[in-house]
This record gives sequence, C-alpha cells and structure tokens, in this order.
Amino acid sequence: MCTPASGSGLVERVAAGVGRDIVDGSFPPGAIIDRERVAARFGASRGVVREAFNVLAAKGLVEPRPHVGTSVRPRANWRLTDPDVLAWRSGPGFDRRLLADIDEVRSAIEPLAARLAARRADDAERAAIRAAMERLRAAVAEPGSGEWVAADVALHRQILHAGGNELLASLESLLEPALRERDLAVGSAGDPTAAIAAHDAVVRAIEQGREDAAARAMARLIAVAAEESRAVAEAQQ
Repeated sequence: MCTPASGSGLVERVAAGVGRDIVDGSFPPGAIIDRERVAARFGASRGVVREAFNVLAAKGLVEPRPHVGTSVRPRANWRLTDPDVLAWRSGPGFDRRLLADIDEVRSAIEPLAARLAARRADDAERAAIRAAMERLRAAVAEPGSGEWVAADVALHRQILHAGGNELLASLESLLEPALRERDLAVGSAGDPTAAIAAHDAVVRAIEQGREDAAARAMARLIAVAAEESRAVAEAQQ
C-alpha cells in the first residue's frame, strides 16, 4: 500500500500547484475544490492538503464553506502583492496586464522615493546606493539572471529606505516581488545597457542632492522598463 507523503516541502508544492490553477483560471472564483482529488494528484496526506489550503486561505485565494467545501474567493479578495501570488500569476507565461500594473504602481511610488533620497540620504546611505549600482553594473552580462534581479531589487530597496520615510520604505514588501517578477519576465529581452544608464542617472542625481533630477530620472527609468515590457508582450503575441 502506498502511504501519502507529508512534509513542509510537499505543503509548499501543493499550495503552489493549486495556487497556479486558481490564478490562471483553471479554478475560477466560486469553484469548489475537491481536496481528495488534490491529495491524489500530489500523493499527499490529508494533513498536508489541509496545511496547503491554510496557506492559500492566508493569501486570500480560498475559503472553507461549511457543508460545501473549499471555494475559490473572488479576485478582489486575493493578496495580489503577495510574492507567491505574483510568481504564480507571472509564470510560466507572460502576463501583460501584470507588468502594466507593476509599472503603474512603480511610477506612483518610486519617483517620490528618489526625490526624498536626494533630499535626505546621508553619506552612508549614498555609499550603499552607489555600491548597489555597481553590483547591478557588474551583472550586466546576465540580464534576467538571479544576480541581476537581486542587484536590481537591492538598489531600489536602498533608494526607498534612504528617503527617511518609514511608510514609504514599508512599500518594499509590495515593490520587491513586483520588480523581481518584472525582471524575470522580461529577462534577456530587455536592453541592459539602457537599463544601466537609466539607473545610473537616478543614482548620480541622488548623490548630488538634485531632487527634481532624481525624480525625473526615476520616471524615465520606469518608462524604459514599461517600453521593454510592451515590446516583449508584442513579440510574444
């Protein structure tokens, strides 16, 4: 007799598998998910499936309904900025709407972050921003790689925090997974030379304390990213 498997790794795999099915519409809002079928699909125990559905419930994707079962919640209830939900939504295909949403959110937040960083960053914060910039420059040969993505995220995080606004800095929990998924989706299709130049313009303006220039440079950087996203989307249509 085959014993159903258990373990935290399997919990994550079950949650990811069902989560992807939800965000891609295979399980539409209102659908009742048969837990026994999920258990059979993954060779998982009932306890593992229960834990996996608890994970999905915490992300706003499902809810238990007494005497009915586990149902998929409306999209409006999903935690769309959750790193896992973003990852499930972005892969393996190219979600044009997701990338457009990312660029719009970034355009609302990051120019202000760059302006505040230019106004308030101290010497140590400017040095950390420059170090992150040089790390990104060193990764230019591998756009879309793990190192490129990590360096890009680190640079934007440093700028957010250098502004000295705690509420703005807390938005890294929204921006970091969004930026990570954007970089992975565009990958080598983007222009790393243009990306380096756009990032360096932001960093130089911050180092020089030029608030307006920093905000404008960040807005241009995001515009470059948005154009790359559109180009990739059109190429894949």
